Amino acid sequence: MADTFKDLTTSLEPHLLDTLRPLLSLLPPALDSELSPYLSPTPHASSTQTIPYPLLLAISKWSRTAPGLSSLHSATPPLDPNDYTMIALLAGTRTSPHRKFPPVIRTDPAREAKRAVNDKRMIVGVLNALLSVVGAGAGTWVAAQRTGWRDEWKVLLSFLVAAAVALSETVLYIIHDSRRARQNSGSAHPQTQSQAQAQAQARAIPASERRKLRVTQEDADPGAGTPPSARVSSLPLPQDAALRHRGGVGAPS
Repeated sequence: MADTFKDLTTSLEPHLLDTLRPLLSLLPPALDSELSPYLSPTPHASSTQTIPYPLLLAISKWSRTAPGLSSLHSATPPLDPNDYTMIALLAGTRTSPHRKFPPVIRTDPAREAKRAVNDKRMIVGVLNALLSVVGAGAGTWVAAQRTGWRDEWKVLLSFLVAAAVALSETVLYIIHDSRRARQNSGSAHPQTQSQAQAQAQARAIPASERRKLRVTQEDADPGAGTPPSARVSSLPLPQDAALRHRGGVGAPS
């Protein structure tokens, strides 16, 4: 059994540390010396702390022996042997061969909170739509009692009113969902508008002025040693370039 699991390692989670620490003075000398290095604090550890799977299996087997049960019951405070079964020791941990643990994906609390609020709004919206449909149908049935119609016509009228309300609620939901999708797509690409404005300004400069700008930029940065601020300051504004092209104010003599 030990050969089967000799290459497995288990992540040493905080709750597993709290479970194993009381055993340091109770285990046999061989297990105690093997467990002690894994329980020492390592505050600067950058990777996941692990413990060999065979060591946990040996501790679990010891806790089911007569000396192990006696040591657990005589501890202060007494320890529960069920806390040292393999199921209890491995609960909430990750086991992988050769310490190759996959990266832990951390969720953004703000994003999760926003998602929870949106889910609640969706549930409230669905309940509101259902209550509107049921209320419209019931109200129409009550109002139709004074018409003297037969029950078949009353039911048909109530059904038609409820269907009209349901259709309107569906249209409103589609409009709201499309607006929300458009807002999410806009927030996912916040630089789209600024890039479009920059391209429009670049197209507004005539071709002759664009060639002059390229020459000016090459002269200002012959060896890529000129800082970016100098390159930016050497570029005239699109409005000035248009005035020069038309021979207006600011045109060169």
